[in-house]
Amino acid sequence: MCQELKWASLDTLASVIYDKLTLPKFNLPSFSRKKLLLLGFLFVILLVIPLTVYLVGQQQQLRSRANPNTNLSFVPPDQTASVGAKVNFDVWVAPGTNLVNFIKLVLKYDSTKLSATESSFVVNPASNLTILQGPVIGTAGDELSVALSVESDPTKVIQKDTKIGTVTFDVIGPPDTSTQIAFDDKQIQIRSIGAQDPFKENVFVNGVPAKVTIQGASVSPTPTMTVTPTPTPSIAISPTPTSTGSGAAPSQNQAPVCESLATDRSTTGAAPLSITFTVNGSDIDGTISKATFSFGDGTIENVTSTGGIGTDTVNVQKSHTYNISGTFTASAVLTDNGSVVSNSTSCLVTINVTNGSGTGSGNVTPLPRTGPSQTIVGAGAIGGILFLIGALLFLAL
Repeated sequence: MCQELKWASLDTLASVIYDKLTLPKFNLPSFSRKKLLLLGFLFVILLVIPLTVYLVGQQQQLRSRANPNTNLSFVPPDQTASVGAKVNFDVWVAPGTNLVNFIKLVLKYDSTKLSATESSFVVNPASNLTILQGPVIGTAGDELSVALSVESDPTKVIQKDTKIGTVTFDVIGPPDTSTQIAFDDKQIQIRSIGAQDPFKENVFVNGVPAKVTIQGASVSPTPTMTVTPTPTPSIAISPTPTSTGSGAAPSQNQAPVCESLATDRSTTGAAPLSITFTVNGSDIDGTISKATFSFGDGTIENVTSTGGIGTDTVNVQKSHTYNISGTFTASAVLTDNGSVVSNSTSCLVTINVTNGSGTGSGNVTPLPRTGPSQTIVGAGAIGGILFLIGALLFLAL
């Protein structure tokens, strides 16, 4: 018994000594599975929130990039006129996929060869545009500007190729020269209310200039001197009657007539869409020297041979390929040997080009399809899935 007590006392003493010599223990916090899952779920939520903010920010950055598609051009693209004559150009806008509601038009020209006044620009009533400011002639006399708008009516926005007006210049330059009428890229402003076009973003892309070739001065007809004979008592002289027969020369060159603009296939199809256009026309008092095709996508081509060019009746063909989707208005005008041009609205054809999926986007460089609803819904779906996973794990405890 004494021996057992002895050993028990020694064990107790050893235990006390061991406890005193052992390093202090560090107690780690204990985590249950429920706490760990809650911490993991909190981490997921904290990850989803900045991810959502980032995706929405990226989408807003994409939306801030406008989708410029609008081009300007003249019809006809070039004319020949004599010093002292007038030249008229129709100004056309091709909006592509933009919904144009405002145009600040600025034209530049050589004031030593051409002259314009504040009445030189006349807006086309069919365009639904009204003049907000101008026309104004620049201080140097080499610039004409005018601001146009559909005002507050969104149903009048320009969605297809449209003639916005006609500009007239007096030819004053020296003969045997040429000059250009250009769109001032730095000053032109075109606005759109399209979904991808931010407010006040300029959607103007390009303007195709027009050319004027100046010939010699216009020759005015020599006035006829009327001599009144001295009356005599016996002879009464009557004035010579004016001839009105069919042999009388016409007083003015008549414009050629563009009768039709036909296509060799349907005007609706997927890009790339190749179409052959055929223009028919005639001139009753001269010959046709040129046919001008404007395809509505900024491309303009002249035909000065074949198809009857040089005669009074033409049947001219020209092929064109539309590589982008959208709605385009193709047109053709005829120019006769007296530089007179046919009516620019007589021969028009509307072309509808779709993309590979059958929808017309008209984007030259499509933006990623990440609209606000798509981005937010996508981020919300990710968050919802993660929330469901966390909830299932929580219930599994």
